[in-house]
Amino acid sequence: MRLNRFTGADNQNNPLDVGLKGLIVAKNIDIDRQGRIATRKGFTAVFNGAITAISGNLFLSENKLYRINDSGEVELLEAITGEHTSLTSVEIAGNTYFSTGAYNGVIEGSAVREMGLYIPSINSVLGVGGLLSGRYLITATSVSPDGRESGAAEVELVVLPENSKLTISADVPVGHTANIYMSGRDGEELYLVANSITATIDNPAQLLDSNEPLDRQYKSAMPVATIFDEFRGHLLAVSDNYLFYSEALDYELCDFLNNTYPFESPITMLVPTEYGVYISTQQEILYASGESPDTWVFRSVHSMPALKNTGKRIDLNDLGDGSAGYGALFVTNDGSICVGSPDGSVQNLTHKKFKLNTNNPLTAVITKHKYLVATV
Repeated sequence: MRLNRFTGADNQNNPLDVGLKGLIVAKNIDIDRQGRIATRKGFTAVFNGAITAISGNLFLSENKLYRINDSGEVELLEAITGEHTSLTSVEIAGNTYFSTGAYNGVIEGSAVREMGLYIPSINSVLGVGGLLSGRYLITATSVSPDGRESGAAEVELVVLPENSKLTISADVPVGHTANIYMSGRDGEELYLVANSITATIDNPAQLLDSNEPLDRQYKSAMPVATIFDEFRGHLLAVSDNYLFYSEALDYELCDFLNNTYPFESPITMLVPTEYGVYISTQQEILYASGESPDTWVFRSVHSMPALKNTGKRIDLNDLGDGSAGYGALFVTNDGSICVGSPDGSVQNLTHKKFKLNTNNPLTAVITKHKYLVATV
């Protein structure tokens, strides 16, 4: 007997009902959309060593960060000290942003640097000059050689007598400069007064509100995270049951007072689509829709939560059912594989025929237009 077509794996029905058209067990084979079977190609080992965590083409081994390049070669990028139990990464505008749960970094080409900038300390010295008596606010930020600006140091209040001058200095890393900000007399808003490590302010004309206003107060580097992703110019970061998002097009800076969403239980999945983001907690799956994170509207779209490390963004054309755009593929707590569409609707793809064993942790990757799930 020769069978040319199979309907796929089926572990949810009686083997007698599955018959010869289905497969109770499928090992080391692929089944295409036409039901044809082909043996999987063999594998070649490219690395020998214990791997702590993996994300995309990056992996950690013995506190070293490696990258698997397009040629299949393994490249050592950086040795990272500390306890690193996870790895998440996302590529944005040619750079790769990653977090190990203890360290945030950025890969530019083959160079690795720490994400975010040092917030400087400031010092001020009073002298004789032309400033009027009154209360003044001062702060500073550090500026990297490539133009990135840190969050602002804690604003300090200085009280000046008549005919004063104030010399302000910022303690920044070697090779960096500073932006120094100061308010007008008895003012509450701070404006840029100098782009230098040290500035002397002795003339009221230097304190014009036509200068660039301070927009970095209460902001600092993104938190370490278990999930990084990107949505419409914002870096998204998951830490336990909190979702943080960066400033627009400023992927290393977060306003912790405003750019934070708390949830009732830890977040297990975060997958952006064109029009919103799928977010799974340990209780349910939500869909956040809106032009940007600060205008999101949340709604519950699935009562069964997604398992950690299984949520991936996919091209819906790969499903072969006429769907278009980008969606989310994930495994739910009961072992079903589900797809989330760009509009927030969720469809269970396998519940009638196939469920994964969820007794052990699962992890998923997208490779060569396929969704692969492995048991850890």
